[in-house]
Amino acid sequence: MIADPFKAVVTLLSEPHASGYGRAVEIPYGEPVVFTLAIGERVEIDTRTFPARDVGGA
Repeated sequence: MIADPFKAVVTLLSEPHASGYGRAVEIPYGEPVVFTLAIGERVEIDTRTFPARDVGGA
């Protein structure tokens, strides 16, 4: 999971392999990030409070 404060999106990477990841999903800030761990536990992360930054540095 990568949070990009300049684009205000979270990128969720999955299906890892030797040369990278097979799947990348972008989720805008404000939407929940939901995924399931290898042990079967479901995780939900609230992104509404993630800090966003202006590209101009403000």
